[in-house]
Parts: sequence; structure tokens; C-alpha cells
Amino acid sequence: MRGLLKNNANKRLMTSTILTTENAEWINFNWKAIENRVKFLRFRIFNASKRKDFLTARHLQELMLNSSANILLSIRRITALNQNVTGIDKIRTHLVHNLMTMDFSNYFPINYQNLTIPKTQRKQKILRIHILKDHCIQMIIKNALEPQWEAYFEDNVYGNRPGRCSHDAINHLTQILRKYPSKKWIVQSNFNECLESLNGQIILKRLANFPRVDLIFKWIKADYLSSHLYRALEAKLPQSNIITALLGNIALDEMDKIIKKNYSETTSRHFYVRYDDVMVLFCETKDEACKARELIIKWAKNINIKSSSENFSIEHITQGFNFLGVHIIPQVLDNITISIYPNQKAIQDLRSILKAIWMRGRGKDVQWVLNRLNPRIREWCNYYSFYKSTIIFKEIDNWMFQRSVRYCKRTHPNKSWAWMQQKYFGRFNAKKSSKWIFGDKESGKYLLRLTWTPVRQYIPIQIQASPDNILYQNYWSKRNSSGITNNRLWNISDFKIAHKQNHLCPICNSSLYNNEPIEKHRIIVKKSSKRLYSFSMIFVHVICYECVKLKSIY
Repeated sequence: MRGLLKNNANKRLMTSTILTTENAEWINFNWKAIENRVKFLRFRIFNASKRKDFLTARHLQELMLNSSANILLSIRRITALNQNVTGIDKIRTHLVHNLMTMDFSNYFPINYQNLTIPKTQRKQKILRIHILKDHCIQMIIKNALEPQWEAYFEDNVYGNRPGRCSHDAINHLTQILRKYPSKKWIVQSNFNECLESLNGQIILKRLANFPRVDLIFKWIKADYLSSHLYRALEAKLPQSNIITALLGNIALDEMDKIIKKNYSETTSRHFYVRYDDVMVLFCETKDEACKARELIIKWAKNINIKSSSENFSIEHITQGFNFLGVHIIPQVLDNITISIYPNQKAIQDLRSILKAIWMRGRGKDVQWVLNRLNPRIREWCNYYSFYKSTIIFKEIDNWMFQRSVRYCKRTHPNKSWAWMQQKYFGRFNAKKSSKWIFGDKESGKYLLRLTWTPVRQYIPIQIQASPDNILYQNYWSKRNSSGITNNRLWNISDFKIAHKQNHLCPICNSSLYNNEPIEKHRIIVKKSSKRLYSFSMIFVHVICYECVKLKSIY
């Protein structure tokens, strides 16, 4: 690789970057060694916690909290998610010098519930710096706390855990339905917006051995468990959810242990699945389901969670049930076949979002409409392409065609239908035979159809595999290189480009999907002295490309 040229992404980095001493210091960091150092400490914390060696785990957590590699990596992760903040380079330099010499005992978190947005731009900039600093401290604490609790969490818990997603939880449910057909009753609970009233002493007791439990106490006192933590959207403040999800999982882990005590340890993982604050418990009879519901309600009252009967429901599996945006219906014939469809709420939410975009696009350019519709369609299709969604995709495509005709008639009320057909419809996609594709003939952009999404098969994770377990290091490297953890690239051509580079960034050699923004660039390789060049596309992290560009200037 000789150089990175010509950015093909819509958002380009600034071409007039002035190389200062701070930028030179930032790009000279060995990010591969920094990430390996943090990963190695996470391995050691996980192994010590698995052995229940609490003194060693506490000592390693202190090393992680005082590690300069952990501080630098946390700053990189947070600033990468907030590249649109003005003056992010100077803010990043300020965070490096501030956090390296900071005494955490003098830290006081921001109270977002009583946050007032200043009117002047200077005070808003100071507020953004304080919020980013708060997010970096949360990430530093999370890197020390998360591997410890990864060793304690149950295997059937999937929400907000590294390497796990909602598809793994849905696949676990289907395995339960196939292996245990006698469990025909389910208890479904939803603690959404109920953790706000949680007694914080429960979390503090479970974190008594953590070196910086005083920061956890300050965050709980500042109401960081609230689901409406960040409300100040009008000032475009940085938005993030770093430590809240982990604290919620630690609080709900006590419920997992209580349910496990009432059943044998060998079968607990086979009938109980929890994703974040949504839980499904399988039972054989309705009486057993009622007892399990009473047990969960009793636990919720003891820790001051305000829950109602609407949060707990008992259903029979033959009627089907909703879980994480899908509707699961087991059909018992000769063998148990399970049908999984997008549920009605997910379809209605998608239609309302797309309809709002169509309505806001009245009188605006067609490119504005296409640039906002296509990402929503790709995201929705990427999630439901693992399930039986072909019929629903066709219905939404027909509805979208009607909306496109409506858009044409409202934008050009005095034009004929033949004129609209010639201007907006045609065979934009050469691989498809349809001549009724909505698009813009000047730019060549067109509206994607949901039926073009191919059906895929999801490969679930091994139930005991954790990215912090060194025994599964080769397993996770192979899984990441397969692209199954892709949560960014929804276009087939982009996925093929990433697959050629094994879904790794060629600069830092880490996964493309580590929650950092990525960009597509053109690479030029010189083959011989006759100035023959070959062009190919690659994906890199935004910060990695920035470092390469600044080094070339330097």
C-alpha cells in the first residue's frame, strides 16, 4: 500500500489540516500496541474473576484505571464517535493532558437532569468539553469493570454485552423451542423505564470490591440509570450511553441468580433468555409460570423497581409471542417448525418513519428524499434479512411505490402522469428488469427496494464465548473476519470490499466494527516502473485515515 487518495465517501475530512505539535503527538502513538495492552489487561481481569481471585482482580483493575493505554484508547473511542463536534482536535489534545494527570477523587459528574443549555457559543463549547470528558471517564471505568462482570454474567444474557447481539438471543429462543417442546408457557417481562426507581444500594453492594466504587456512587446519585439521561438535543450536545447499560445489567444479574437457584444449574440456561431489560422464561404449566412471575415481582419490589402487571405477561407459545422486533410462532406438525416474522409494531414504526420523510420532502429535491430513505431501508432490511420477511418486503415495496407516486403528484400538481413517469421512473438498476424504479436521472440515484435484499443465515455465537476470554481468541478472530458481526455495511458491493480485507482496518489491524466511524477510500498501488497503476477500494477508520494523511503532510 503506497498511499491513500481521493475519498469516495460523502463526508470528507478537512483538506486544510495544519500539522501542530499536538497533532504530531497524536499520530505518533502506537495504536496497535495500545489496543493490545488494554486487551491483555482485560484478559487477565477476566481470568482472575473466573478463578474468584478477588485480590488479583482488584490489583489488575487498579492497573487498568491507571494505565495510559486505557486513557488514550478511551479518548480515541469517544472522540471518534463525535467527529462532527467543532474543534475536536483541540478538545482531544485537552482531554489527553487533562485525564493523564487527573485525580479521580476530585471528579464530579454532570447532572443531566438539571442541565441548562447556555446561549452563547463559547459556553456551549465548554459544556461539550465537559460532556466528552465525562464520557471518557465512563469508558475508562467500563474497561476495568466490564471484563470482571463478563466472568460473572450468565450465559443466557445477551443485551449490551461485547460480541453479542439480538440475533443470538432470538436463536437461543428457537433452540429452546426445538429441544424442549414440553415448555409451552412463557413469562415475558419488560423492565423498560422501570430502572429509574432502582435502589442504587443494590449495585453498590455488588461493586464493593471495585477500586473506584466512589465514582459509581456519584453516577447513581446523578441519576445515570435513567433512560432519559440525555435530553438536551437542541444544542447538539454529544450523545452516548457508556456506563448506564452495564450498571443495568449488574442490577438485573441478581434476578438471574435468583431464578437460577430455583432450578438446577444444568438446565437454567435452556429455558431463560434475557436481552437487556426484556426477559422470556419458559415453563411447562401455567401454575409454574404464575409462581415464576410472583418470584420476579417480589424481587422487583425488594429493590424498589416500580412495575405493574403490564410489565409481566403469561402467554401460550401456540399463539406466538413478540421478542426484539420479531414475532415467533412455533408450529407443531411431525417436527417442530418455527416461523419468525417482523412483528406489526416494527412494521408500523418503519412505515411511520418513512412516511415522515416523504412528508418532509414535499417541495424538496428528490436527492434529499433518497438520501434519507435509503439508509433507513438498508438498516431495516439488514436486521430482518435473517427471517421470513419476503412477503412483508413485497407489501412495503408496493406501499413505497404508492408514496413515490404521491410525492410526484404533490411536487408537480400541474404536470401530466407521462411527464412524471419520464422524469422520475425508469430502469435505474441494470441488474433488475423493473422499469418502475423511482429515482433521479440526473444523478443516477434511485430508491432501494426491500425485495432486493437476499435472505441470509445467521451463525450464532458459542454460548460460553466471550471476547475477554483468552481461550476464545482464535474463535473471535475468525468470527470477526467472516463479517458476521457487520453492523455498518448494508450494501452488497461495500460488504464485498470489506470481505476482501477480512473486515479489518489495514492501518490499525483491528476490526472495522469496533464502534468507530469508517470511510471508503481509493488505494493506488504502483506495479512497475512504467507508471502502471491499479486502483482498488478499501475501508479504514476515520482516525486511522487522519493519522495517515497527517503523516504524509509531516
